[in-house]
Amino acid sequence: MKYLLLSLFILGCGKIEQAGDYNFLKSVSLTPLTYSPESNEVSDLRDICNVLNHKEQIAPTYVGKTYRYQNFKKDCTQGSSLEGEISTVTVQESSGKYLLKESNGLDYIFRDFELKSTGSLAQVCAQLDSGNVQTPILLNSTTALSFTTRDYQSTDCARTNDTRCIKLTTVLKNSEFETEGKAIAVEWIRFKTNASYPNVGIWDYRKIATPTGCLDGQYEARSASLK
Repeated sequence: MKYLLLSLFILGCGKIEQAGDYNFLKSVSLTPLTYSPESNEVSDLRDICNVLNHKEQIAPTYVGKTYRYQNFKKDCTQGSSLEGEISTVTVQESSGKYLLKESNGLDYIFRDFELKSTGSLAQVCAQLDSGNVQTPILLNSTTALSFTTRDYQSTDCARTNDTRCIKLTTVLKNSEFETEGKAIAVEWIRFKTNASYPNVGIWDYRKIATPTGCLDGQYEARSASLK
């Protein structure tokens, strides 16, 4: 998830008071929540992690493949989304990691190709394999990762019968021993999960929002849609 924090270039910003998932001024509870194995959340996670696992098994075959994403961006003071350029990105392998690269050789804004054991969902899928799915996941003594496949607005990530969305919230704890903190980034990722469709396991929509670099009550955001 470190790239979630490094790629703070995002889609949604405003001078108005933040609300819902964009209220970065509000404290976030870190009280553990365990999902039942029969829950919709766990079912969604199985769908996502299964296709990421399949993609990982044949990962070398993706090297050199290209994908086209249309980028959108808001900065701290814009009140509406601006349509951006289309990026053609190529899958490249580096030291066992699969990354998306721009034509100029630089990392794409959402650089992780996303596999089961590497990328944004590595710890989430590992929890699923353990049989104990609990949110948030402590990344270190001061940072936690909260996740959900159901508790978000459809305007942020619209799922279909053939896709699944997950919302990831990175939380910085107020202190090492406190059970609440402040969100420093929120990301939504939608994966194609229907094996009979092209690009299964590929994310076709992604958005990240952060207050970093903005005044209180503002946030930046970026998103990308597969073309």
